[in-house]
Amino acid sequence: MQKKIKNIIFSIILILLILPFVQEQFDIFKINPLKGSFKKLEEPEFSFSTYYSGEFQNKYNDYLEQNIGFRPFFIRVNNQIAFSVYDTALANWVTIGKRNYLYEENYITAYLGRDFIGKEKIENKIEKIKFLQDTLQKIGVKLVLIFAPGKASFYPEYIPNKYNPSEKTISNYDYYTKRCSEKGINYIDFSDYFIQMKDTSRYLLVPKCGIHWSLYGVAIAVDSLKKYMEKSQNIKMLDITWDTIEVTKDLRDTDYDIADGMNLLFTIPHQKMAYPKLRFEKNPDKIRPNVITIADSYYWNIFGAGMATQLFGNNSFWYYNKMAHNTEYSEPKKVDELNVKNEIESQDFIFLLSSEINLHKFAFGFIDNAFELYSTDKETAYYEDLIRSSPKWIAKIAKKAKEKNISLDEMIRQDAIWMKNNKGGK
Repeated sequence: MQKKIKNIIFSIILILLILPFVQEQFDIFKINPLKGSFKKLEEPEFSFSTYYSGEFQNKYNDYLEQNIGFRPFFIRVNNQIAFSVYDTALANWVTIGKRNYLYEENYITAYLGRDFIGKEKIENKIEKIKFLQDTLQKIGVKLVLIFAPGKASFYPEYIPNKYNPSEKTISNYDYYTKRCSEKGINYIDFSDYFIQMKDTSRYLLVPKCGIHWSLYGVAIAVDSLKKYMEKSQNIKMLDITWDTIEVTKDLRDTDYDIADGMNLLFTIPHQKMAYPKLRFEKNPDKIRPNVITIADSYYWNIFGAGMATQLFGNNSFWYYNKMAHNTEYSEPKKVDELNVKNEIESQDFIFLLSSEINLHKFAFGFIDNAFELYSTDKETAYYEDLIRSSPKWIAKIAKKAKEKNISLDEMIRQDAIWMKNNKGGK
C-alpha cells in the first residue's frame, strides 16, 4: 500500500513537471495572456561562436522561460499571493493605498511636492507661455493650458502613511496654477474642478483601480472644454448629448488599467462605474475648430475614442510632443519632421494638457521650441521666410538637417541666423 502511494505521488510530480512543456507545444488549455508592456523574445539562432561564448544558452534560457506553458497563470498566482498576503504590488511603480486604492508612486510624490522643480524654472516657463499666448492671439490662435486631475490629489485620504502625506509641500501644480491666474494665462483646471465635484457627482470621476480620469469624467471634461471654447471665441460648436448612461461593474478601458497591469488571479473589489453614450450633432453650419493638443496619456481617452475627431475639424494629438497622431495621416509622424510653425498657425486652438506627474517637464519641450520660433528678431525672421519660400532651398536644408539629426525648423533657424550674421551670405 505504501509503495502504491509513493508511485501515485511520483506520477503526480512527473505529470506536473511535464505538463508545462506539453502546454507549450500543444496549447491544450486556454490561458489568458499577461497584460502590460512586455518585450517578446525571439527564439535565438544557433551558431558555434555564440554557443562557445555562452550567449546562445543564456538567450535560449530566457526564451524558454518566457514561453513555458502556464507561465501567465503561475505569474498571476505569485502576484495574487503578494497582493493578498503581503499587501504588495509586483508591477513597476504601483503602490497599494488604503482600502486597496491603487496609485502609481510618481502621482503621490508629485502631489506631495517632492518633484518640485523650483519657482525660478516655473517662472521662466510662465514668461515664455505668456509671450506665446499673446503672440499667437494676434494671429488668431488661442493657446490654453489644461491641468488634468491626478489620482493622488483626488484621493489624498487613501495615500499610505509611509509617504508621510501630512508633510505635503508646494507642488508644481500649486505654483503653475497660482502664477497662471496672476499672469492672466488661459488655463482650465480640471483637477480643481473634479475635486469640487467629488462629493456631489452622481458617478465616480476617478476610478479606484485606474490611474486616469474615469470615462464618465472624460465625458464631463469634453463637454466642459467645448463650452469653454465656445465662450472664449464666441462661436457655436456641435452639441453633445448623452443618450444613455450604462452603470456596471464590468470596467472598461482605463478604468481598471493599474489593476490590469498587476496581473492578478482575481479581480480587486471595486465600485460600479458609469459609461455615457455620447452623441455629436451633425450640423455643417456649426464651427468645428482646428486643434492641436500636446499632451500625455490622459488625452488618449478623448482622441482615441473619436471624440476629438467628431467635435473638432483638423485635429492632431502630439503625444509627449514626440509623435503626431492625426486621423488624416496614414500613420503617426514625428513632430520633428513637421513644419511646426505652419502647423501652429493653421490652428484655432492649441491645448497643452498635462497630469500632475508631468508638470516637472510641462509641455515636453513644446514651449521652449515654440518660443524660439516666435522670439527671433525681425532680421532672422526675414531670412527664415526667404528660405521657406524656396522649395529647392528647403530640400537642401532638409538633407543637412537629416545629416545633423536635428529638426528641419531648427536647421532653418540656424541657417537664418548665419545669414543674418553674414549679411545674407555675401
